[in-house]
Amino acid sequence: QIATAMAQPGNAKQAEEIFVQALTIATQIADAEKKAIALDKIARSFEQAGPGGEFTQLQFSIGWMYYEGNNLPRDYARAAAWYRKAAEQGHAQAQVNLAVMYTEGEGVAASKVEALKWFRQAAEQGFAEGQTALGVMYALGQGVEADLVQANKWLALAAAQGDADAQVAHTELVTKLSPVQLAESKKLTEQWHAQRAPAPEPEAPKPE
Repeated sequence: QIATAMAQPGNAKQAEEIFVQALTIATQIADAEKKAIALDKIARSFEQAGPGGEFTQLQFSIGWMYYEGNNLPRDYARAAAWYRKAAEQGHAQAQVNLAVMYTEGEGVAASKVEALKWFRQAAEQGFAEGQTALGVMYALGQGVEADLVQANKWLALAAAQGDADAQVAHTELVTKLSPVQLAESKKLTEQWHAQRAPAPEPEAPKPE
């Protein structure tokens, strides 16, 4: 039923409802081994249906279940694979989670460069957690040459959104920058906001 529903274009809502129903039934199986097999089959049928961007939240959810060992057997490699599916479709939290797995070498070969790549994609979307992580990597020179100006830019953006970790790191970093570096970082921050501001609507012609 899941595969059939997901094969229908534009039927994301029905697919999600069936997926949740199947998941609810499967989690009630008493035998732990049979429950794990049933849940794994649900995940695999979802994968075989070839979901697109409209199913990214479900892709992320399966990755999270594999990572946490919640309703599915803990499997970091599969978690990373599912996170990647959602991350490639622009799911910011999946991008951050996948980046963390690259940082720790969980289910994937450890790579600061790959971690930086996925943190950056989340950060560019305005996702505070990604901006904080990217700022820290710039500050420490992890996966990229250390750049305190860029670090301050990303931490300032995340701090402005209320990210507590970013606020602490930003406060500490500001004391290490020269006035010139602070001015440059502020300029980069303003440019980032300007690039994402909606274009002004053309004025309606005034009646003669």
